[in-house]
Amino acid sequence: MGFVKSYLFYGALKCLKLFKYGNDGWDKPLETQEKFLQKLMKANASTDYGKKYDFFNIKTIDKFFKKVPLTTYEDYVPFFEEIEKRLNNSNWSEPPNVLSSQQPIGWVRTSGTTNVPKMFPINNWYLNNLTLATTQLQLSMKKPKLLSGKLLTVVTINETELKGGLPIDYISSIALSHTIKKPGIGSLLLPSESTLKIANDEKRYTALLKDIEGKKITGLAGVPIFMADLLDFIQEKGKMNLITDNLEAVISSGEDFGPLASTIFEYLGGEYPVTNAYGSSELNGMPGCEQGEKKGHVGFLKNLIYGIIDEDLLLKVHKEGSHVNVLQDNLKHITEAKIGDNYGLACTTVAGLYNYLNGDIIKIVGKDPIRFEIIGRWDGKIGNIDIERLYPAHVKIALEQLIESEKISNISNFGYYPDENNKKYFVIAEASEIPGNLQELSEKLDKNICEGNELYKKSRGFRDNVRLENLEINFVPENTFWNFQKEKKQNTSGSLVGQPKMERLLTLEDYTRLVEIGGRFFK
Repeated sequence: MGFVKSYLFYGALKCLKLFKYGNDGWDKPLETQEKFLQKLMKANASTDYGKKYDFFNIKTIDKFFKKVPLTTYEDYVPFFEEIEKRLNNSNWSEPPNVLSSQQPIGWVRTSGTTNVPKMFPINNWYLNNLTLATTQLQLSMKKPKLLSGKLLTVVTINETELKGGLPIDYISSIALSHTIKKPGIGSLLLPSESTLKIANDEKRYTALLKDIEGKKITGLAGVPIFMADLLDFIQEKGKMNLITDNLEAVISSGEDFGPLASTIFEYLGGEYPVTNAYGSSELNGMPGCEQGEKKGHVGFLKNLIYGIIDEDLLLKVHKEGSHVNVLQDNLKHITEAKIGDNYGLACTTVAGLYNYLNGDIIKIVGKDPIRFEIIGRWDGKIGNIDIERLYPAHVKIALEQLIESEKISNISNFGYYPDENNKKYFVIAEASEIPGNLQELSEKLDKNICEGNELYKKSRGFRDNVRLENLEINFVPENTFWNFQKEKKQNTSGSLVGQPKMERLLTLEDYTRLVEIGGRFFK
């Protein structure tokens, strides 16, 4: 899944001053959503999509859910092709007016780690909402001194190919390239735009050190593995004081901070407050929340319409091979969700995605305000065995149970991949020591996952004379994945690519090399 980026909050805080602590939408979520819906329907009533589904006469969430179909990425491909065609033919004299009345400013590229990479057009309304969502998130940190200095962003701006005359890039690059040019907002971000455009990591880091010399750095933001890579370089140069002298907090985006927390804090010479910001590239506006009882993703109710589908219904339709629009009558608003239950998430965005199911499964963890965790995906297959793709949450919970029952050391990071030839999952985990008999641990972990994932359990039984075999687990020392990424960087272009995560292991080659680096084998 692609994540909400953290670095835009400074501009919103100092230049827009739009938020207090909290969000008035939390108190009246349905009312807030309907006000936003009416604004969205009015703005896009004259578009091709708006005319087709009569946006002009849609005033309520209930009517919207009944009239506008559930959609997937494949449903939008023809519309995206039409947008590109009109952009090529219009000479920018007017917006394409296909899905959104606003002129698109770029195409967001998703990582494609759970499926094929996707591209979505975005507009300025989208970017403004991204700014508002990240503002709210950072205000929750309650660190006033964050506002007294600069935010150092561990991001790159890529010069990429064009589609319909518009750039194609990750949301972090597109958002930052637009924000950094704005008066006031751009001055709060470091490094400079020219530095961010340097493709080679070492050259970019060298230029970055010049940019931050004499500057007061109060915040560090970015993908954790990129943070670690930058800090490793800065430590080698003996310049860590440029980061740590005034540092107040760390903002993690794109992936969980936990697996690399000890590594990053070791570089920084101590622990700092951390906020995780999560969100997919196509569904902007799902900031994270890490405050005790309030832990979970806070749906930013002023810039997305949230629909939900019961997980069991969604999975059943997916297994049958039917289109999700057969579940139209089962689409509910997120205010009807029950705490502890799982749902497919259908969001409507200002960029022109309506009742869009991006494949995420969420778990509701609170209602005051509405909070949820993204626990995984609802599509997956190994060979000719249809199974539920293992969620990171399922594996994590099963590993935690294994730690408790077997009295083994804490597991700092883990990954897994489905092997089609062997028809099984391979799991790899970082730990401080070998915990015991790996075959027995594999069987116990498999049993734990079966207890928490009914569809995985069913796929372990016979179906069409084929069965999913018992998974295998291997253990490697802590920081093996970090060393693996540094090795890959040295052997390729000299830059880390994408958002590498141990839980995104999808190849036997990566798994095998991790085991080799760790020096421990399970045969």
